Amino acid sequence: MNVRAEREVIEGVPLLKVSGNLDFDTSGKLLMWADEAWDPEKKLLILDLQGVEHIDSAGVTELVLIKKRARRQGGNVVLTHVSDVARYVLNIMGLQEPLEVYDTSEAALAAQAVASG
Repeated sequence: MNVRAEREVIEGVPLLKVSGNLDFDTSGKLLMWADEAWDPEKKLLILDLQGVEHIDSAGVTELVLIKKRARRQGGNVVLTHVSDVARYVLNIMGLQEPLEVYDTSEAALAAQAVASG
């Protein structure tokens, strides 16, 4: 299965709902979509991974790159609704905390509001 992303906005913040496979075959697509969805005014992007059915090291690397790009621009990327499959892989790699995983978009927004002040 390929990867797909639907763009939405929640409380003015861009959100990408990702579904399918984040792997070597789809590598680069999510990075491109994240760049397109990035709002330099909001400085936050939410990636909803509920529909992710498979993720490998290439997919994880892509998530890390997206986060690093946002950080370089003074912003942040957070993950929500992480599927069981993706959560398992992130846990094994010790990346659930550094990638900031939240159960819901609302929880992510609340945490970012507290962090920014």
